[in-house]
Order: sequence, then structure tokens, then C-alpha cells
Amino acid sequence: MRYNTAALTLLMAAMFLVTSAQTDKMVRKYNAVTFFNETESTEWTANKEGHNTFIINCNANGDILYLKANKEMEMLVRIGSATKGRDKEGHGYQLVKMRDQNKRVLYFQLYDDEEDGVKMIYHDLKFMMQFINDDSFEPNE
Repeated sequence: MRYNTAALTLLMAAMFLVTSAQTDKMVRKYNAVTFFNETESTEWTANKEGHNTFIINCNANGDILYLKANKEMEMLVRIGSATKGRDKEGHGYQLVKMRDQNKRVLYFQLYDDEEDGVKMIYHDLKFMMQFINDDSFEPNE
């Protein structure tokens, strides 16, 4: 049986699309952020307005593209596998070890329920950020 080049090219393109689609890309948009700095306080800060977007699994490595409120972009590179867990309130999440653009290691906590938000946890800096949607701020469209 003979195959022509166009048919093989089409088949390869279809196979690429199928394997690319197997990465579950998702977008999470939040309009508020709160901070916790263990060296300065034992409390989270009040929510601050800021439109932040996360494109999760943006490539085959499972990296996260972080679109910041100040319009800058940062690629969070996945360096570990995801583990599942539950917080003190029973909310399910996935925790993934990442590296930011400054080569600092962080843990990205992606809650199962979008309304619970996402956290970026820097153990070495004793610092966390949680991104949520706050009804008192403009929605992140």
C-alpha cells in the first residue's frame, strides 16, 4: 500500500492535535490578592484589587503562564509532579512544585473549586499569596 505525502502530513498533524489536547489547559481569572508574610505578621493582609490570570498547563511540561495585574507575564516552570490534598476546611486541591523566573522554588496550590482560588507558596521566604474573586471589586473578564 502506498501513502502520499499529503496524507501522511495530515495524519501526523491529527496525531499532534490529539496529544496536545490531552493536556488539560485551564484558565483561572481572579480580581483580588491577599498576602501572608510570616516574618511580618501572623495575619493575612486585606484583599487588594488586582486582575491576575493563570493559564494552567499552557504547554506539554504543565507549566503555568501567570499574567499579572501590572500587565507583566511570568512563566512558572513545573519541576515536580502534582499531589492531591485537602486543607483544614476540607477543600480539595493539587499542589505542584514550580520555579519562577528568578529561579526561586515555590508551590502552586490549585484548588479544585475555582471559587477557593489559587495560592503561591514560597517556603524559603515564608511568604504566600492567595488569588481569589472578591465581589466588592470589578470582575476579571
